[in-house]
Amino acid sequence: MAPKERKKRLFVIFAAGKDRPGIAAGLTEALYRTGCNIEDSTMTLLKGEFSIILTVTASSKLAFQTLEKEIQKVAERLSLYTSVKKVSHPPFLKNSKGVPYRITLYGTDHPGIVYGVTKYLAQKKINVIDLQTKSIPQKKGTLYSMVIEVDIPKQRSVKQVGSDLQSIAKKLRVTLDFDAIDVVTL
Repeated sequence: MAPKERKKRLFVIFAAGKDRPGIAAGLTEALYRTGCNIEDSTMTLLKGEFSIILTVTASSKLAFQTLEKEIQKVAERLSLYTSVKKVSHPPFLKNSKGVPYRITLYGTDHPGIVYGVTKYLAQKKINVIDLQTKSIPQKKGTLYSMVIEVDIPKQRSVKQVGSDLQSIAKKLRVTLDFDAIDVVTL
């Protein structure tokens, strides 16, 4: 019989600050020292600011204050803004009951693009799993691109969602592609 698995605690950690070498190493060292395991993460450079969001698990013996104190030491040393959140609900299951799709959009940058698309998704109860945007300066203005991964409820018509999104894209004066995502199970 397998040994009984100890109960784990889940935390979400956010950090941001002026980009420089060593930010990821500093934070992950603090997590290693406190016995945390990084489960999911995103780290990116945005206009000279490096930002990190991590979900980590730790032994139920790790006190929230201990983790927060270790993260704060790194924050002070590297001039970072940090936040640590204890998650009391079970983690989101990766095997969702919906249909995964990717929305890819590009066009001339202007206010309201992200809002126009995400407002529709929220109204239709379509969950955003991942959203990334980039603005790329060009000689004739700024090109804006957005990639959104969504989970469409099975009771919702994918064909209708695609049609609605094309109407929104037309109003926003952008080009939009809407494609199924092949899901690979590890």
